[in-house]
Amino acid sequence: MPGKADRLIVAGALATCLLAAGCSDWQKWAQRSSNPSPAAPAAKPPPEISGTVAEYAGLISGGGLLVDGHGLVVGLGKYGSSEVPPMLRKYLDQYMRKQSVGSALAGTASVQPASIIADRDTAVVRLVSVIPPGAPRGWKFDVRVAALTRTGTRSLDGGMLYPFPLFLASGEGQPPTSGAREWAMAQGSVFINPFLDPTNPKDTVRLREGRIIGGGTVTTARPLRLALRKADYARCNAIQQRINSRFGRAGHDRVANAKNPSTLELHIPPAFADDYEHFLALVMHLPLQSDPSQWEARAVEIGQAIEAPGANADGLALVWEAMGAQIVSGCRQHYASRNPSAAFYSARPGIRLSDESAGDVLTRIARTTGSQFQIPAINELGKHPRFYRSRSVLRSLIDDENDLTRIAAYEALVNLGDTAMIQRMTIGEFEVDLVKSSRNYVIYAAQSGHKRLALFGRDMQVANRVFFDMPDPFNASLGMVTIADKQVDVDADGHHVDLAKLTPTERATVKTTKQLRLMAFRSIPRTGGISQPFYIDFKVDTLIRTLGSRAEHDLDWRIKGLDLTYGQVVAVLYRMCEVEKCIPAKFVLQHLPGRETIYRGTTTVGRPDMPGE
Repeated sequence: MPGKADRLIVAGALATCLLAAGCSDWQKWAQRSSNPSPAAPAAKPPPEISGTVAEYAGLISGGGLLVDGHGLVVGLGKYGSSEVPPMLRKYLDQYMRKQSVGSALAGTASVQPASIIADRDTAVVRLVSVIPPGAPRGWKFDVRVAALTRTGTRSLDGGMLYPFPLFLASGEGQPPTSGAREWAMAQGSVFINPFLDPTNPKDTVRLREGRIIGGGTVTTARPLRLALRKADYARCNAIQQRINSRFGRAGHDRVANAKNPSTLELHIPPAFADDYEHFLALVMHLPLQSDPSQWEARAVEIGQAIEAPGANADGLALVWEAMGAQIVSGCRQHYASRNPSAAFYSARPGIRLSDESAGDVLTRIARTTGSQFQIPAINELGKHPRFYRSRSVLRSLIDDENDLTRIAAYEALVNLGDTAMIQRMTIGEFEVDLVKSSRNYVIYAAQSGHKRLALFGRDMQVANRVFFDMPDPFNASLGMVTIADKQVDVDADGHHVDLAKLTPTERATVKTTKQLRLMAFRSIPRTGGISQPFYIDFKVDTLIRTLGSRAEHDLDWRIKGLDLTYGQVVAVLYRMCEVEKCIPAKFVLQHLPGRETIYRGTTTVGRPDMPGE
C-alpha cells in the first residue's frame, strides 16, 4: 500500500493533470509507480526518470491550486441581473463597504453597494482559475468568469469585473468562510469567445461566460516542497546537495533545504523567477549521480535513448539540460542526426546551456518548411536574445507561406524585443502591433496572458464600399457597432465638418471638400441610445484605434473613441474578416496553452482556434 507521502504526491499530480492538457512524464510515472498492481512487479522507471529526483521524490504543495471567488461585472446595459443568493449578497455588500463603496468619508455615500448589485447594468459572477505550482506573488494568470446559474443575466459581453479576491475553491454561491486565506485578486474586462454567432440562439446562452485575460494576480505565494516516497536521510541529503550544486550560487540562500529525512523545501532561484515551471521540470529530471565517470556514462545513455523510436525525447532533453554545461559535447554528437526529433531535442538543451552551435541547428530547423519541429524551433529561438544570428532568419519567416509560421516568428521577435519589423501602438486596454510583411494580410489576436492584436501586411484597408452591423443578440433592431462608408465634408486638416450645424457666416469661411470616409458609431449599453459617429480613413489600424480608445475628450475636446473592450474589438474584426469579408485578411485566434484551458471538456468557452478547423 502506498504511504502518506505517496498519496500526497499522487494527489498533487492528479490535480495538475485534471486541470491541464496533460501530465508530464514524471507525473505519469509517479501515478503508476504509487499504484502498482498487486500481482505485478514494481514499475521500472523509464530512462528519462531512472536515477533522477523524480524516481525518489515528488512535489507536494506543488499541484495546480483550484481557486474561486465571486465578484461584480458592470457595464452590461440591461443584460445583467440583480438575482443573488442572500448569503452571497451579504458578503458582496460587506466586501464593497470595506473597499469604501458607500462611504461618506470616501465621497461615495451616494453609491451604495445594494443599489449597485440591484442594477441591471451589473451581474454577480463566479470566478474560477488554477494557480500553477510555485507561482510567486505578482504572477499573472487568466480567470474564467461565469454568470450565476438560475439568474436572469443574459450576457457578460462588454462587462468589466471590479477587483475581487480569490480563495480556495468552495463552489458557486458560497461566500468565503471567516478568516479564509486570499490567494489572488481578479479584475479586468470580460473576453467572450469571438466565434459565437450573436444571431444563433444556441450561442447566445454562451454569452453568459468568458475569461479575464491576464486578470488574476497572485497575492500569496505557496511553499514548494519535495517529499521522498520512502524516508531516507542519506538520499534526502544527496538530493539536497545535487540541487544546490546545480542551481545554487555562492553567498545566496540554499535552493533546496532538507527539513527532515523525507521532506525538502525548494526556493526558486533568481535566474528562474520568470520561468519557475521550467525550474521545477529541471529539478525533477536532475540525475543524482555525482561521480564524473557516472555522469559521462549517463549522458551517453541519454543520447542513445533519444535516438530510439518512440523515445520521450522531451523528458530526455530535460535530463541533459538538468545535468548542466559539462554534457554539451554529448549533445553535439546528435545535432546532425538523421532523426529530426533527436536533432531538435539535442539542440534545445544545447542552446539553453549556451552552445551557439546548437542555435545554428535550431535556425536550420526553423527554416525547414513542413518539419514538425519548425514552430518549436522558432519558439525556442525566441527565448535566447544573446543568439543574434537567429534574428535575420526570424524576420524572413514573417513572410513565410504558412501563416502559423509567420505568427510564431512574430511572437519570437516580440519575446526578443526585436522591433525592426514591428510598430507598436497602445489603444485603451490593449496593444496593437503593425507587422511589416509583403505576404497576404493576417489579423492575429491573443486570448491568453495579454491583450494584443497583430496586423500582418502594409496599410491594411477596409473595403471602400461597406456596411457592417455587429448584431445585438437580444435586439435585432439595434446593432452593437455599425460601420459604413459615407460621403462627408472634410476641412483642410482632414476633420469632418457638419455644415448643417454651422451658421451661414461660418459656412462661408470654411473650405471643405467631399470625401469618402468610414463612419463608425455604437449603441450605448446603459441608455440604449447611439453614440456620436466617427468619420475616419479606411485603414484597419485607424478603425481599431477608434473602436478601442476610451470615450474621453482629447486636447481639442473631441471624443477619442467608442470605448469597446478588447474582446468586443476582436469579435468585430473576426466578423469583418471571416463573415462579412469587408477586411481582406485571414483572422487567427491564439491557440490556448494547455494550462490555461481551464475545465477542458466542460467549459463552453473553447472553440476551434481558427474558423474552419
